[in-house]
Formats: sequence, C-alpha cells, structure tokens
Amino acid sequence: NKKKTPNTAQLQKRIASQQATIEQKDKTIQQLKKQLAQYSALLQQSKNQTQDLKSVNRLNPNGLYDDFTQVVAKAILDVNFFVNNQMLIDAGSNKSIAIGAAVVNESGVIGQISNLNAANSQVELITNPDFKIYLQQTKTKSKMLAQGAGSDTLIVRYIDKNDKIVAGDILETTGLDDTYPANVPVARVT
Repeated sequence: NKKKTPNTAQLQKRIASQQATIEQKDKTIQQLKKQLAQYSALLQQSKNQTQDLKSVNRLNPNGLYDDFTQVVAKAILDVNFFVNNQMLIDAGSNKSIAIGAAVVNESGVIGQISNLNAANSQVELITNPDFKIYLQQTKTKSKMLAQGAGSDTLIVRYIDKNDKIVAGDILETTGLDDTYPANVPVARVT
C-alpha cells in the first residue's frame, strides 16, 4: 500500500486555492479594520456629545437659561483676538447664533456675539472697553453699570453711595435686558 503523492499540478492548484483564501481573509481583515476605525470614531463622537451635554447641564443647573436657545461651542485660539479682548468660537449662523447673543461659561457671562459667519462667531469679551452691562450686587440687588477695561478688568460705575460692596462680593446680571437672564455671575469684586 503506497501512498499516492500529489503531482506538481495538484500542488500548484492547492497553493493557488490557499493563496486565494489568504487574500480573501486579508480583504476581510482590512474591511474589519475600517469598520473598527469607523466605530471608534462614532464612539468618540458619542463621548464628545455626552461631554457637551454634561457641560450644558452644568451651565444650566437651576433652569436659569431655559427660556434661551443653548448652543455648545468651543473657543478657537487666536492671539490677535485675545489681545483685543475678543474671542472666536466654532459656531455661527449655521447653529442659529445671532449677533447680540449672550455667551456664558461655567463661571458666568464672558461676552456677547459681535460678528459672525456661517461657521464661526466673534465674541466681544466683557473686558473689552466697548462692552457695557448692567449688574446688581448679589446680596442687596442694588444696580450698577459695568464697562470693560481690558486685562481681565471691569470698571463699575453708578454705585449707590449707601451700598456696602466689599472685596469678594459677586456682581451678577439684572435680567432687565433681553440678552441675559437675571442672576448670572459676571464678576467678583477685588
């Protein structure tokens, strides 16, 4: 009983078949790698959206902004803007942003939209000398006007001489305009 050995033609046929199988498996692996990359991107996008939602919820813990349209945007770093007490954000008219809209972060009011295009908006920061906002002292609710003075500073004017404002007091929005709801922090007295 002799074992039959395959001839060269049969071996070549087997090798070709195995190579075709390997090539098909390589294609499948590449497709799976592409799918994995797509799923990873979707997962990261989902994580980013979850983080954005958490950020929005932190901005609005007591329903302070419920009557306002809320848009999450990220700052685009540009030294020229910061030097001029302005900031550029990555949301524009394509996200229903409008000139004059309030801009807030977790600390409170940071500015107002002064210019925009479809994809970006320019924010006039509260420290800009052209920026003015009506404020009230948190405890007494006494009203005053603040104006940007550059260098992370606001100058407050028209303070009632009987008000007892001390370092550490928080100044907040009055709600007397249609831009900002009442009681949003703006500044701390130094």
